[in-house]
Amino acid sequence: MFGFLKRLFVTTDGSVVTTTSTAPDAGVPRRKTMSNALDVHGNMKVSTFKNAFRDAFGVDVRVYHGAKFADTDATLSSIRSGDSRGQSIAVHGRTKVGNVEKKFLEDLGIRIQIENRDGGLADNNLGLTELQREV
Repeated sequence: MFGFLKRLFVTTDGSVVTTTSTAPDAGVPRRKTMSNALDVHGNMKVSTFKNAFRDAFGVDVRVYHGAKFADTDATLSSIRSGDSRGQSIAVHGRTKVGNVEKKFLEDLGIRIQIENRDGGLADNNLGLTELQREV
């Protein structure tokens, strides 16, 4: 049996593109989930990243520039700290919240905090897709 797998990509101009491909075992009843992957690039605007993250994982993310919230019109590469040179990372639904936040800081030089469904800070030991089911 085959179903569909949805992935979100952000192009260099900041627009979000959705692709769909067939995936095995789609006939098996499953819980409704969001897309399970997101590719993040330094030339994305903060607002585009936040919207794509919410579309992919069903929760919001806080993006910081220093101790303050980042300007939503800024690009991710313009708010990075230190000498980080990473240009892109892939975020997957099974990755734990703490590991995603750490990867953003280490690879892109950007501090983020992922929220739970209620708008509070998410438990660092939960996977991104687990946040969708958290009550």
